[in-house]
Amino acid sequence: MSVKTKPWHLTRRTVLASSMAGAAPAVWAQSASAKPDAAKFFAPAQVTGAELSPDGQRLALRSRGPHGRAMLAVIELDGMKPTVVYSSDGADASHFVWVNNQRLAFTLGDWETPAGKQDSGPGLFGVNADGSAFKQLVERQHASYRNGNDGRELLRGNIHLLNGSTQRSGDEVFVAQPEQWQDNDVGYIKLLMFYFNEGATTEIDGPLHAVGWWPDNKGELRAALVREKEKGSLMWKD
Repeated sequence: MSVKTKPWHLTRRTVLASSMAGAAPAVWAQSASAKPDAAKFFAPAQVTGAELSPDGQRLALRSRGPHGRAMLAVIELDGMKPTVVYSSDGADASHFVWVNNQRLAFTLGDWETPAGKQDSGPGLFGVNADGSAFKQLVERQHASYRNGNDGRELLRGNIHLLNGSTQRSGDEVFVAQPEQWQDNDVGYIKLLMFYFNEGATTEIDGPLHAVGWWPDNKGELRAALVREKEKGSLMWKD
């Protein structure tokens, strides 16, 4: 097989090189005479994020919608059928992760307003890959809102989505909750496991002053990045 394959590679390489060499002067002449399109250069990106589902059957895609805001869609890779699961002219789809093969968790943002002028937090939302069962679980503004799906109160807005669990077979995701502030900086961040079905959280035991967390393939916390004032360290749990 190697004797037959080698000439094929050489022939293919020679043909490609010859084609590129022949096309180079024409491409160079065209690029030298053409003026750069400033509008295209400074235009916002159309696709700003993608995440493959745990089973590899779907692709969650964050892209710019017709209203100019970032929307969230899911593409069924078997057939390439897209389904928009979130789209609004009032907020941008921001951070998103797969909870499991069927459900996404995501937050919202306002990419058109400077950070210092924003009055809403990221919240936390869930939606199925087919666009059904849309649900808000964490408030975006400091007020007492009700969950329109089941009447339960939304959790307070200082809960921030981190990532999906490494198992990604249940209904839980990792979230962080800042608890203490010291000299305009976060002094303590609580690591929580958020359960979508119950809309409840449980605290995960970890080192104090941790600002980053990494679970193992069983979903157990295994490593943490700890920062205290000007010092930082990486801790590993045996």
